[in-house]
Amino acid sequence: MGVPISHRPYFISNKQTPDFAVAPVLPRDSAEWVKLLELKGPEANLLASKRHLHRGLAPAVTQALAQVNDYQESLRDPLNLKEVEKALGYIPTSAQRAVLIGRTPPREDANLWEKRKAEQPSVRIITYDELLQEQRSRLARRRGR
Repeated sequence: MGVPISHRPYFISNKQTPDFAVAPVLPRDSAEWVKLLELKGPEANLLASKRHLHRGLAPAVTQALAQVNDYQESLRDPLNLKEVEKALGYIPTSAQRAVLIGRTPPREDANLWEKRKAEQPSVRIITYDELLQEQRSRLARRRGR
């Protein structure tokens, strides 16, 4: 269980601040983890152009993955420890990373999209369509009670 913190850590070493850092609420989880979320727009392309023979992730996705990975690295940088502790109230020992970006690709690209996402097991890539579908499902379950 977590709550978005209002004072996100500012990483002095690279002058960056994550979009969201979600910290645990319950004491038993304290000082163990933090969730880092990078937000990009729904207009971002997810897959490289079809003119490429070996289509990979689009540059916007690659950049967002690098950004959230840099944030995780910054959590452990000795130059940032004071700011991290000030923002979170503790120094996390692990970080879960996610990127919210783009819209779900068309059906003909579904297999390639799932393959490219699976190639990034350490960062969860979520589309705005997936987020909307999850919220619709939750609402439907609530109404069904």
